[in-house]
Amino acid sequence: MDHGMPGPQGPAALARLVAETDWAATPLGPQLHWPLALRLAVDLILASRFPMLVMWGEERAMVYNAGYAAILGARHPAALGRPVDEVWPELRGQLGPLISRTYAGEALWFEDLEMEVARNGHPERAWFTFSYSPLRDALGVVRGLLNTVVETTDRVLAQRALAEREAELERRVQERTAELMRAEQALRHSEKLQAMGQLTGSLAHDFGNVLQVVDSGMHLLSAEGLTPEERQQVTEGVGASLDNARRMIRQLLAFARQQPLEPVAFDLSARIGGMTELLRHSLGRGIRLETALAEGLPAVTLDPAQLETAILNLVMNARDAMPQGGRLRLATGLAGGRPCLTVADDGEGMPPEVMARLFEPFFTTKPAGKGTGLGLAQVHGFVTQSGGDVRVDSAPGQGTSFTLVF
Repeated sequence: MDHGMPGPQGPAALARLVAETDWAATPLGPQLHWPLALRLAVDLILASRFPMLVMWGEERAMVYNAGYAAILGARHPAALGRPVDEVWPELRGQLGPLISRTYAGEALWFEDLEMEVARNGHPERAWFTFSYSPLRDALGVVRGLLNTVVETTDRVLAQRALAEREAELERRVQERTAELMRAEQALRHSEKLQAMGQLTGSLAHDFGNVLQVVDSGMHLLSAEGLTPEERQQVTEGVGASLDNARRMIRQLLAFARQQPLEPVAFDLSARIGGMTELLRHSLGRGIRLETALAEGLPAVTLDPAQLETAILNLVMNARDAMPQGGRLRLATGLAGGRPCLTVADDGEGMPPEVMARLFEPFFTTKPAGKGTGLGLAQVHGFVTQSGGDVRVDSAPGQGTSFTLVF
């Protein structure tokens, strides 16, 4: 906006200028002949510090106050008494229809209307919020209009700059998020490669043992002089070794979530109740097995073989955590309205650093040769693949509790 305008600028100076202007040389004619409605409108705008303009007559001649003079810039004071089309020729096409509507009796209001005005020696885009109100003479005929206007260019440009900054910030956030996602994927890929390396070594060792047992068994079976009892023992040893290999493969596939599940609907408490005798034999004499199996639970839809494998893995881990004996408790119930199974022991418990890696494949705190580190990974893989989750509560010296929620 051009503030370096010639002519009076303050309200008092503008009022003096209006009083001293030779209005007879304008379409409005001498002030003494102005209609009462025009004189009242001019007095109103001159007393206001708000930018205001009066257009009057068919020529739409302009009278304005100091606030509007600031908007006119270098067009002031020559604009006093001149038709609006001469003062703002570049806006004729945009404002002309609006002025005609107001002269027809319609009151108009616009917010942040964009215009291109000629000022400071070149066209500029500017924004205005303004209203047009009809001015009527004593007979009620519309003879002019009252224009209240505020230039909002600075605010509009500030809002647009803010929106651009917000868009740029959002773009940067999206780029950063994409970078973090790529980094996370790379990390997961790295962890997967590490797990595959561990898997290779573990499988090579474990299956090497299986092959050694099978190879030794084949040589023994081909030897002469074996009694039927000895031959039976060798055959059973080879079979047990092969069964162990099959179990490891099932655990690996379940952990990798590549083994298709075969879910069926059944009663969780009844299924676990049918396993208690087997579990007691697996635990040995030093550990007491207690059960609290709720009745009337909603049926679960799970792969029963995988469930039994998961329970056996949890029971074996509990047994190893109680080398001096103890108590193991199996309980079924509801957690958040969903069937659940809790396997709790009063064994050694786990510190936070162990719990943080609990479900990592091949992670184990057991001595070499005492565990593959796949048992809990199988539990976690099976439960999550089945749409459930695993909750763990443990502390050193306070035992461990696993809750499988289905």
